Amino acid sequence: MINDHESRIRDTDMEDEMVRFTKDNILEQAGQTILAQANQNREGLLKLLQ
Repeated sequence: MINDHESRIRDTDMEDEMVRFTKDNILEQAGQTILAQANQNREGLLKLLQ
């Protein structure tokens, strides 16, 4: 019975970590996309000014 409870706790901890890991990956990818778009906008503006 104690082992069942420990297993459930471990499973819950693992699920929480997977959610946190996935969220962090999404945020990192979004940040990279935003930076890439900002760089493209800046390069486009520089071309217009030349």
